[in-house]
Amino acid sequence: MKKVVKITEAQLSKIVEKVLKEQAQAQPSAYKESQFTPKNYGSLFDLGKYEDTNGKIRQAIESDKEALIKFMNSQDFANFTAKIIAGESQVTNPAEFKQKGSLALARAKTVASILDDVYSDLINSGRLKIVMPALGEVQIGKTPYKPGDQNDPAKLEKYKQEQFVSMRLTGFGKTLKCNEPFPVKGKKGEAPNFEFVYNEELNLNPKIKGINYQAYTIPDRPILINANGERTSPPYFVREKEGEGYQEQTFPLELALKFHLYPSSEAFKGVEIVDAYASKIRPYISGGVSAQQQAGAVLVKLLGSVQSDLTPELQKLYGDLVKASNILSVQVFNANAAVLKDVFSKSPKIVTNPNGSPFNVNMQQTPSIKVGSYAPLDNTVFAITPFC
Repeated sequence: MKKVVKITEAQLSKIVEKVLKEQAQAQPSAYKESQFTPKNYGSLFDLGKYEDTNGKIRQAIESDKEALIKFMNSQDFANFTAKIIAGESQVTNPAEFKQKGSLALARAKTVASILDDVYSDLINSGRLKIVMPALGEVQIGKTPYKPGDQNDPAKLEKYKQEQFVSMRLTGFGKTLKCNEPFPVKGKKGEAPNFEFVYNEELNLNPKIKGINYQAYTIPDRPILINANGERTSPPYFVREKEGEGYQEQTFPLELALKFHLYPSSEAFKGVEIVDAYASKIRPYISGGVSAQQQAGAVLVKLLGSVQSDLTPELQKLYGDLVKASNILSVQVFNANAAVLKDVFSKSPKIVTNPNGSPFNVNMQQTPSIKVGSYAPLDNTVFAITPFC
């Protein structure tokens, strides 16, 4: 026959106090690689209380901050949500928390208020959002409670596990990854600005210190746009490696021609200038007919592609070349020397960098960027590779 044990309310209070005291031995928060496990803050509340009367909960939350930030910084996410999770065991609550889950919810509100204060910097920057549970989301323990269960260590352990206030971190907004190229394919920019901007906003994370812009063989001028819409471009065009021989003649001449035709274009604003006339035209005059044919063919193709925008002087050059069977003969050269020098001596600079062109950009400057290029020469194909 089972023995029935009757206890007073004072005795029951001592039992619950013992349970909560054992809960206070919860493990500290831990950060291991891709996992963050915070304390069971619920174990630190006084018996039947939901306020941080002695500051233990704030102290625990403050001590967690370094580990939580390390975890956030280790992930390839731009932002995080901290969803507060709370639970109650079947141990009897004080009378004012008769509705199951109400005491855990009150404690969750206290924890949320402290989190809002301790993490105000991350919350104000948009990196962290604190989310409260609804009453219906409070987890109610499944371990039954009746007087006498305080003598069962196994049940005490289950009660400890079932009564908690903690949080679950979820990252969202995928970011660029360290040392992983992000390729972009676009189209040739249209006159006068020759602009292409990739329409996706690319999130940064705290690990990223900058990016390398890689434009392959066709020179482009990079565009970086921060979260405020402010643009940055270098004072030159960039590429990873040189192209074929004919491209090395064509690229500087085409840039010079378009720079001349569209002087107010954003594509050429603030660019450094080199002399393509001296290096890409004059040497072909003394190189014989084959060299004159090569230079003439390049000029005819370039001028013909923008024929409707040509000035009278360039229209004359184009016509003279066509009449001369596309040969830049000495006669054609001499008859058009002034316009040739005027146009092609001023060509935007091209910088060749096998490792890509580095640009300083980080999350402290802007949480996200958009990328693009001024692409006056051909369809733009480039990649950005974050470095950390």
